[in-house]
Amino acid sequence: MQVPLGTSLFLTDPLDASQAARVASAAGDQLEHLDLQRASPSDTSLHCLSAAVVPRSLPSLLTLVLSRGSISDDGVAWLTAALHVGTCPRLRALDLHRNRIRGRGLAQLARLLGEVRTLELSENAITDESAAEMAAAIAAGGMPALETLGLHSNEVGDRGVRGIVRAGEEGALRDLRELVLWNNQVDQAVHELAEAIEKGRFPSLKELYLEGNRFGSAGKAAILGVTTTSVLTPKVHTHWSCHR
Repeated sequence: MQVPLGTSLFLTDPLDASQAARVASAAGDQLEHLDLQRASPSDTSLHCLSAAVVPRSLPSLLTLVLSRGSISDDGVAWLTAALHVGTCPRLRALDLHRNRIRGRGLAQLARLLGEVRTLELSENAITDESAAEMAAAIAAGGMPALETLGLHSNEVGDRGVRGIVRAGEEGALRDLRELVLWNNQVDQAVHELAEAIEKGRFPSLKELYLEGNRFGSAGKAAILGVTTTSVLTPKVHTHWSCHR
């Protein structure tokens, strides 16, 4: 079942090849928002959608919601293949939260999201190594307009956070406004994140979520010490509860 709403399309049934072809054909040049979260998005869904969209493209698509499904790294690879040929040149927001993504291929995906402002990857199984590789891709020029990065409830640790810090030091992530890292495995790297914030490496940052990590009171004090200082204008709002 498809529920159209103006320039938005909400799918409620799992996507197969024939349905994907109909969606791609009906979408035309006007579709701005495509939401599959009620259609149980899966690797198969993305394979079908990728195959259907590539010959036609979705030139006006701004938001793609693929959350609350069973997408794995294989599904990310299908999505990356579709984006690689320029199917969604105006994409601003990509939501992949609550899937089964470990992170293989996220770095390559990041390199293709040149216009994306919001990337939501929370509630997956993204490893520390994958987060670090994605951050390296950002440092090298991927997602230059990124404003919101959602990574809560994954397996991101010190290596991933150091990658994010390094991206900030390279001049990337200057537009980042919201960084969501609660319920991960961050420990000592929180001090490096605090130092980077103090040095102004993230000049647009306003919302920082860090509850439920491994660092203790010293790490929390380091973050609070820089996010509440009057040197930062505007101040960074640090959240210590696991909700947004």
